[in-house]
Amino acid sequence: MQEWEDYDEQNDEEIQKAEEQAMIAKMQRASKQKGDKRQKIDKNVAFAEYKQTEEAKALEETIIQCRRDLTNSREELKRKTESINLIKAEIDQARNFLEAKAAKKHESAIHAAKDPGFSSGGFDDSPDHRAEMIDEEELAMIK
Repeated sequence: MQEWEDYDEQNDEEIQKAEEQAMIAKMQRASKQKGDKRQKIDKNVAFAEYKQTEEAKALEETIIQCRRDLTNSREELKRKTESINLIKAEIDQARNFLEAKAAKKHESAIHAAKDPGFSSGGFDDSPDHRAEMIDEEELAMIK
């Protein structure tokens, strides 16, 4: 049979925590010894200092130009939207006129079907001729 040596049990977790604490303390001492190159300053003061640099001035000019471009683009979009709305209103007006004319023609076709052979103008309005004819008002609205 094999003999075992006595082994002193150590708590590894406690040893690890102690090592971590020692390392943290060492790092804190090192950072205090180095010291800061510059005192900490307020963020508003830091921003004001940054704005004095050439890089910041160029960036600010770029931002201002982008805002101008955005404003101009919005104005152009507004003008084009108004123009499109006017054109659409004209199209709607023409469509309504043509629909009214088509309804009038349909009504006249129903009337002609009741009394075939003659129209109110005294001419023979066969269904073929009526479907193909458009009057001057319709032609003007189509153009």
